[in-house]
Amino acid sequence: MKQLLIFGVLIFFINGCSSDVKKTEEPKEEVAVLVEPNRILSLEIEGMVCKMGCGGAIRKELKATNAVANVDFDFEEERPSNNAKISFDKDKISVDKIISIITSINDGQFKVGKSSSEDLIESSTPDTKDENDSEDIKVNVSSSGFEMPNLLDVFSDLITK
Repeated sequence: MKQLLIFGVLIFFINGCSSDVKKTEEPKEEVAVLVEPNRILSLEIEGMVCKMGCGGAIRKELKATNAVANVDFDFEEERPSNNAKISFDKDKISVDKIISIITSINDGQFKVGKSSSEDLIESSTPDTKDENDSEDIKVNVSSSGFEMPNLLDVFSDLITK
């Protein structure tokens, strides 16, 4: 009985590692585009029912323009309209285009209310450093103590018993 079980597990692993799987479509390479935002758009958006799904759909469509760096939501479930802050490059996309994209998602599910846009003010950092200035980065790495057992050792122990 033990040998039959071992044989079944081995067949399962060998079959699972088979390379006869047909590929239906080549994976698409996603190219990360670095967007340097220079403007922030604040919007009221009606029609959002959840932060993850609706917010994710809005974020995905805006990021696909390669002109939007970040989309943050202030979402509350029972509120009729929720707020979004969108950091974007004004040289690559306009406020009107962003609003047009949002209102066209899911066949017009979202409506844009009040909006305001302002230049993004970067914090000024000096280009020169004193010799005494140092930037130490400390990283804490912890281990949970869990290790996956070596399957060959487990199988050889089962076979020899």
